[in-house]
Amino acid sequence: MPLITIELASKSLDKNQKERLYREMTDLMHDITGIRKDAFLIYLHENSTDNVGSGGIMLSEKLKNQ
Repeated sequence: MPLITIELASKSLDKNQKERLYREMTDLMHDITGIRKDAFLIYLHENSTDNVGSGGIMLSEKLKNQ
């Protein structure tokens, strides 16, 4: 069973956005691999920008400066 893991460092997606993400990611992977759509599992991890670092700096701080 293929597993797709998506890590986001941003504001949370709403239910409609998540449904679209699951549907379109499944369609894309099915088109590329030929694997049945119902075989895919997708894990979505939504991370606070305080929980992501880049270049030794919290992502939330980097985004404030942009």
